[in-house]
This record gives sequence, C-alpha cells and structure tokens, in this order.
Amino acid sequence: MARDPDRVSVEAFVAALFLHAGRDTFISLRAFDDTKNAPPLFIEGVKVGDPTLIERICAKIAEAANAHVFCTPICTFKTAKSAKVTDLAEGLALSVECDKKPEAARIILTRRLGEPTIVVASGGWWLRRSS
Repeated sequence: MARDPDRVSVEAFVAALFLHAGRDTFISLRAFDDTKNAPPLFIEGVKVGDPTLIERICAKIAEAANAHVFCTPICTFKTAKSAKVTDLAEGLALSVECDKKPEAARIILTRRLGEPTIVVASGGWWLRRSS
C-alpha cells in the first residue's frame, strides 16, 4: 500500500526546523536504499525560498516512503549541486536518532539540552512540544 505524506505535517516540520534558514540556501533532499553499496535513490537540491518547496518535499517523501529511507539533513547548503561539508551554509538543528530505548534517550537528552522542538517517532508520527 502506497503511503502519501501528510502535507500539513510536512509544512509544520519544515516551518519549525528551517525557521531560521536563509531563503537563498538549499536543502538537500536525499533517499538511500538500505542495501549496502547501493546508489542513492535520489539527491536533489531545492532552494529554501522556492515556492514549490513543500510540494517537492512531499513528492520525494512519497517516492521513497515504501522501500527506502528519506532523511534530509537539518541544515542548508550554498548550492543545489553538492552537500559536502565545505558546501554547508547553515546548521539549523541537532537531529538525534535513538534506536535503542528511545524514550529513555529522549529523557536524558531533554535533561541535558532542554525541551526538543520536535520529536519524531518510528513510523513518522511526530509531536511538537510547546514552550
């Protein structure tokens, strides 16, 4: 069964995590097959200020949702062509993946770093923490 991204959730996620991103920087949309040494399914740069940003993100999520991992770094790049460290424009958020004991990890991280902006649970459901 194909899964379509929830546009409202995608908009809220992008608005929260890319709030302070420069409008002339780029997000690198990327998805990889879990198979070792497989080439990326796609890598596409899109300008933060692009009026079709949300549509493009939703299209790529839908493309990758069933068999692949979609994980866009929470940072922006100087160009759409490359996502090397030397191309980094802005680091916008700390992203932590907690596969083992995720709730315990979230509690420890919250004690050390403060309340998270967004918590994403397995399956893609997330809750925004209010300040």
